[in-house]
Amino acid sequence: MLSKIMSLCLCRAATRTLSSHAENPREIKQLTKLHLSKYAIDPNETARKVIKAFSLHGKVKDPSIISLSTTFEELGLNVLDTSEISLMLEEEFNFEFTEDIFEHARTLGDLADLIAQNWWSVLA
Repeated sequence: MLSKIMSLCLCRAATRTLSSHAENPREIKQLTKLHLSKYAIDPNETARKVIKAFSLHGKVKDPSIISLSTTFEELGLNVLDTSEISLMLEEEFNFEFTEDIFEHARTLGDLADLIAQNWWSVLA
């Protein structure tokens, strides 16, 4: 019961916050619905953008092998390469990643999932 009350309070607080960022009631309703789900933004679109960012990086040996199950080790990228891609993704999603986002993600799918769940990606 307490979790339902907290969820309702969070939903109302999110709606008030979204009101200042959204332009029309339909957008507010859509963003509130997304807030109640696991994802803040469309995970399929996020995955597509993550794969594209890695595919376009010049140091990736074979872009055709890139999928959501591809690990960072399989791509053969060093820390600088990963930082460059991180900056590309930050620009694409309009929010700054935390320093440890790549530590929590083992695959490109994990990274896409973390980005899609990030509430700041909607509000930025």
